[in-house]
Amino acid sequence: MFVEERRQKILEYLTQKGRLQTKQLVSMLDVSIDTIRRDLLDMEARKLLKRTHGGAISMKNGDMLQDPSSLIYQEGSPEQKAVAKEAVAYIRRGDTIFIGTSFLHHVMLNYIPRSEPFTVVTNGLKIADVLKDYEHIDTYLIGGKIKPSGSIVDAFAIEFLKGLKIDLCYLAGEGLTPSRGLSTTASEDAVLLRTAAEVSGQIICMATHERLGNEAFARVLSLDHIDTVITDWEAPKDELQRIFEQGAEVIVVGDEK
Repeated sequence: MFVEERRQKILEYLTQKGRLQTKQLVSMLDVSIDTIRRDLLDMEARKLLKRTHGGAISMKNGDMLQDPSSLIYQEGSPEQKAVAKEAVAYIRRGDTIFIGTSFLHHVMLNYIPRSEPFTVVTNGLKIADVLKDYEHIDTYLIGGKIKPSGSIVDAFAIEFLKGLKIDLCYLAGEGLTPSRGLSTTASEDAVLLRTAAEVSGQIICMATHERLGNEAFARVLSLDHIDTVITDWEAPKDELQRIFEQGAEVIVVGDEK
């Protein structure tokens, strides 16, 4: 998990519970206590939370100077940026595409076509908020209950998706292996992403090298249902070969330095 993603999770937990102990965050996020302490120190400096003895508490809304969800709007690592840039090259004039709420989906926003008209379907409140300002993009926000993170993944959202026809579905998760396919940490996210894939003509999976070989809790889709996997130059060659043998096209982007 990247720094930005981990800190977003911390904010989500604090929004839900109001107060958390450092040892709870260590267990929930599977990182060292020093890592959590650095996170809390940095986040307090940004007025995102208030540190306490042995933990942290949520800031009052009136005191919060920065929207917590804005943490995910970072440029991304060189690998993430390269993968996202390659992914948007598949968008064609008049397409309807699905964009989820992962960190890579947010990085994609930096590279989306600036002139060709197309349609975006998303379950991300923040994604929709950014795209609404683009006159050439028709944006549809999936209906349902909004989670503290700004994503919508409940039964209403899934039923909404079932009634659509999507040309291009962009998937991302926490793990990708030949045997298990794409997987993610939350079961409700897995169901929604699977539904989006089922109503789509083409499925592209974005996975930076650290995701390859990992298996997360909930399976999204097997590799034989994924058309293209886009990864970066640090991806292990043996893992790429096994993915290719499952029938997916494999695109390895190079370092743009």
